[in-house]
Amino acid sequence: MKYRPIVADVSSPTRCAKNECGRALMFMLERTEARGAIKTMRMANCTDLADHLRRANIQLLRPENFPRDNRGEHVAADSLRVRLVTHDVSQLYTSLPHAVVRDAVKWLSAKYTTLVRQSHPKIAVPIRGRQLKRQIHGGRSHNPEVSRTWTVESILSMVDVILRFIFFKLGDELLRQTSGIAMGCPASGALALVTLAHMEATSYERIPPTLLPRLCGWRIMDDLAQAVVYIQDDAQSTAEAEALLSAMQYHSSLVLEQTSDPTVEYTRYLEGELFTPDHRSLDCRFYNPNAVSLGMNLDTVSPPTHELHCEKLRFRSWTSYGPTSVKRHVIHGFFRRMQGYSLDVERTQTDAGAQLVTELIHCKYPASFLRNLITTAPDSVICPRARQHLLTMDALSSH
Repeated sequence: MKYRPIVADVSSPTRCAKNECGRALMFMLERTEARGAIKTMRMANCTDLADHLRRANIQLLRPENFPRDNRGEHVAADSLRVRLVTHDVSQLYTSLPHAVVRDAVKWLSAKYTTLVRQSHPKIAVPIRGRQLKRQIHGGRSHNPEVSRTWTVESILSMVDVILRFIFFKLGDELLRQTSGIAMGCPASGALALVTLAHMEATSYERIPPTLLPRLCGWRIMDDLAQAVVYIQDDAQSTAEAEALLSAMQYHSSLVLEQTSDPTVEYTRYLEGELFTPDHRSLDCRFYNPNAVSLGMNLDTVSPPTHELHCEKLRFRSWTSYGPTSVKRHVIHGFFRRMQGYSLDVERTQTDAGAQLVTELIHCKYPASFLRNLITTAPDSVICPRARQHLLTMDALSSH
């Protein structure tokens, strides 16, 4: 059994500094990506998936991506086919070597320094609780009371401190983590994203410019997807497509687990499903009611053929990519039911857990997840009488 060490960083005196360092790293990464200094697969938000698929269809399904034939004509648009592959990076945080993380941060710092054309660039990071996070900007802080000035050198020094001093307890023994980045550290998410961005940007640079338009990729944290285009029944373009799918080279310590199955029509990705109708374009459908169609009025070579609908109103776990609005719907319904049941203050503590589980059953959460939740909840949350009643409900006992 593998364990993930989680550092107790909540009360650490360096927590605020680590948080600011991570935000400064994300600022540099977002700025260099937005201005085209680097090319990565990073997707800022899972709600941007539809926009990424729109752009991917426009980029991939262009006959100009392939050489002209002997008569100087482009290939027929209806002969283009799309292949989709998705992967999950297993044990991302604990698999990244410290040397690789340091190299990635130095690489990003050099890219940002070149971009802003300053020998010693500075970033003003808002102090938590004193200024809005979005007010981070390049340059010196104008008011030290509300924001702090970070230089590239101070960011590199803080990253070194973060990687060198990772301690956690295993029983009564205090251990130091020598491989991987710490889970629980405020800067770990930014460090992981910067490291993956470094690997992806380096891989993109090795792909021949003539083949690059045939490949599209997007990734949110450790969930990545790639799509390539090829000519139907053409051996050469098919072989080139296979080579492009393997061109993205991550560090040998990272294990990519393929989550797509070519024999299955729909591929689960984030809180929805990706698919390729007749292998002619990319499309998706979501589990939540806030999903938006891929836009049928786009001037694309081969527009999406599937009009997006709300297929399922659920998400698999409370910490999943499900939208906040859906989670708010669950909680709101829970409190409305409590009010309808006329629960008094004395009974709220003992009945609230059972009523919340009832609301999750109503929202069609997976039965296995709910059974585990009911059986592991302490008596102070779900009393034994309510636990026995819940486990005998038809929605849970029939599975």
